[in-house]
Amino acid sequence: MEGDECGRFPPEPSEGNSQRGSVASSVTRAQDVLVYLVCDSAVHLCMEGVGCVSVQELGRSVREALHIPDTAMDAFAFWLCSPLLELQLKPKHQPYKLCRQWQDLLYRFTDASEEDISQDEPCLQYRRNVFYPRCKELQIEDEGVLKLLYDEARANILAGRFPCDPDTWTALGALSLALELGVGLDNQKAMAALREKKLFSFLPSHVLAGSGGLFSTLRGKSGRQAGLELSLLEEYHKISISDSSPPQPTHLLHQYLNTCHALPYYGCAFFGGD
Repeated sequence: MEGDECGRFPPEPSEGNSQRGSVASSVTRAQDVLVYLVCDSAVHLCMEGVGCVSVQELGRSVREALHIPDTAMDAFAFWLCSPLLELQLKPKHQPYKLCRQWQDLLYRFTDASEEDISQDEPCLQYRRNVFYPRCKELQIEDEGVLKLLYDEARANILAGRFPCDPDTWTALGALSLALELGVGLDNQKAMAALREKKLFSFLPSHVLAGSGGLFSTLRGKSGRQAGLELSLLEEYHKISISDSSPPQPTHLLHQYLNTCHALPYYGCAFFGGD
């Protein structure tokens, strides 16, 4: 990924024989920091004393930038994430210092090879707090907060981290389609928009890879894709006619999250394994 080392924090100035993990040489002038969101966008901050900034201090700046109300401040946390490890940070932690100690953490918490560890690099993410109760999510009405939670849930569905049955991933894909296109499109316009945006924006990757077993064998790739498109559009039109008035985005976001809440692994932390 683009940006500086150590989770998009600026690197320390070169001062020969400096020890990894030391932040004594961190400059105190204002520097740029990128905090990534699950949707691959980022919050760009300019902060002083980056080497000593705590999660608690960083959180205030990120919440202000994202317009997150105080009532939902506990819904999110900072994470250091890489292909080898994902760690949720505590309020007292100093992300920059932990970035400098990343290889030590990998040796401690993973069984990765020395070569993989030497090449691994974390980024700083702002995403759902694993300790945040699902029941409190149901009380959130702020559309921006719901959108952040939705983006993360959707990413986990599409990546296959939240395995579910065809009825569930079709219903979730239709909700994503409604959120992107609005509701009430006729079949021709909806199909054209769906094909423009591509199925992988709405359905899990393993489904599109042809893991449908007998279904994929009998119908072939093109037939499978056509069947998935028709199923998705059928579910989309159910959303459109389910209410006398078109559903508001917050209603669709709640519906998506509520469906995910029924999955036993929603809100969990994940650890790689062989």
